[in-house]
Amino acid sequence: MAYLQIQNGVTTVGITGAQGVGKTTFCNALAATLMAKTTAQVHLSPSIGGRLKELGIPLGSSASADSVAAVYRAHIDRNLERNPGIVLFDRCAVDALAYVRALRVTSDAQTDMYERLTALLVRHLHLVIHLEMRGIFRTQHASHETTSLRADIAQLVPLIISELDLPSITIYAADTDAVEHAAAGILARIADAAALPSRGAC
Repeated sequence: MAYLQIQNGVTTVGITGAQGVGKTTFCNALAATLMAKTTAQVHLSPSIGGRLKELGIPLGSSASADSVAAVYRAHIDRNLERNPGIVLFDRCAVDALAYVRALRVTSDAQTDMYERLTALLVRHLHLVIHLEMRGIFRTQHASHETTSLRADIAQLVPLIISELDLPSITIYAADTDAVEHAAAGILARIADAAALPSRGAC
């Protein structure tokens, strides 16, 4: 993917990974760290799953084609929000596509549409932070997901990141410097983008 220039002062970061790898805890800590390191506004967009569960939409191993549609609708709505500063997505369209491929509850035409839609949605991401499922997270139990589905998602997420050629860093959330490493990666992207010549410059 070509370098995505940061426009209108917005830097969008997607945090992705299998269920139970510490995404929400990591996102909260990352947001707090970024707030301490920069004067930019930091917005944390919470996981879509929580909102959909409140609406009674089945997720995980019980998800249906309608569930997938609801997830993508929520991702589209979230991408349309244009908050200034640094925006952190707890889960992103990469996760959604991993579930589409693993669950196989959509028709071939629907699956093709979600593949294409994901490619459009991730164009807004300046960086993807992939949290690995290893160490203490390998044996975490997710009540709404089978062990095999969780393992499939863990394998599919990095594959999709590679296929879409997304700028990314891979982190083990239990490392003591995990949050600092992620924050440094985000701030480095912003600094690099600021150093790029504006379009049309000689």
